[in-house]
Amino acid sequence: MPEFDILIKNGLVVTMDSRRRVIEEGYVAIVGDKIAEVDKDPSDKSAEKVIDAKGAIVMPGIICGHTHLYGILLKGSPWFTKIEPPTDFIQNLHRIWWAMDEIMNYDDAYASALAASFEMMKSGVTLFADTFSGPNAIEGVLDRIKEAVERVGIRGIIAFEATERHSREEGERGIRENIRFIEKVRREKDPLVTGMISIHASFTVTNWLLKWARELANQYKVPITLHT
Repeated sequence: MPEFDILIKNGLVVTMDSRRRVIEEGYVAIVGDKIAEVDKDPSDKSAEKVIDAKGAIVMPGIICGHTHLYGILLKGSPWFTKIEPPTDFIQNLHRIWWAMDEIMNYDDAYASALAASFEMMKSGVTLFADTFSGPNAIEGVLDRIKEAVERVGIRGIIAFEATERHSREEGERGIRENIRFIEKVRREKDPLVTGMISIHASFTVTNWLLKWARELANQYKVPITLHT
């Protein structure tokens, strides 16, 4: 009977352990969802599945602490040839991000989350924190993003970026979408995706919304994210 479930061998193993060991032609042995061994020379080891990582780096998954999955839709976009290039952050918001937010829909949210999740997984990212924004796709949009993320099999902390840029009501709807989603994934005991509270920025919301968001993050014991 094989000793391990998975054996990844012959790679350059970057352990990131307390000694910061880097093992040439090392191996990583896995049982279930746990790493059982990390060492050199797997010649006497057996596993149900063996992956030859020769020429590759084997390392812990990368964590992306802040991203916008839907931003992948701008990659290679001709949009940039049709606008006056922004010269500061506020112009960048008005000419690119906020203009994009206004046309985002539920299908866009799903497609961009799927493409970005694939790209991150391919690059070694195994966990990310993402916020979506779009006044025309609020209620239920996090379910579409979750569907895409789980299809890829990557871990994600996702939220809707609440803003009062248009109205106080819009800000409330964004916060309530986050609450709904946090409660949903907890009921389902989702193994890959969790929720958080998200605010766009300190200059696009009132102190009232900031305070409410902080109270909710404390109440649900979840992270809170915003651009300062």
